[in-house]
Amino acid sequence: MPALYNQVIIQYRDKNGKMATSFWTTVDQDEGAAAEYATLAGLAQNVSDAAIVSVQFQQTLNIEATPADGPYCTVFDRCMVLSSIPATLAPVTFGLIAPTEDIFLPDNLTLDLANDDIIALQGEMAAQLGDRLGHAQGPFRRGYRTRSRGN
Repeated sequence: MPALYNQVIIQYRDKNGKMATSFWTTVDQDEGAAAEYATLAGLAQNVSDAAIVSVQFQQTLNIEATPADGPYCTVFDRCMVLSSIPATLAPVTFGLIAPTEDIFLPDNLTLDLANDDIIALQGEMAAQLGDRLGHAQGPFRRGYRTRSRGN
């Protein structure tokens, strides 16, 4: 039987009306946890041209937002980020949906780990996200721009 664990679910809508969802495991693994994830969603919005339209964690937080234009503004565009759980050394990979152009280095491919919005998002993710055993997520190791499904 698979293990059950708590997640924060963030839903995005791009300028074409297409939807995407991120599932991030939370560090809070208590039964019926009722943590606040609005700050995490706001910081994730700062690095996405898609509109974050809702956050779920046993309840839904609807957010009023409008998608922006940008070179990577569809939900098919991603910035794949590698992190880990320091307590276990387990790797963690997640995608930033419709990433803003300014979070990349001049090559427009490599994530700029010194970007203020990325630093703020990384800090909030370390405080809120982790594995199903309650271990916190560690710092970002690297990230790169891609397109989902390889397109």
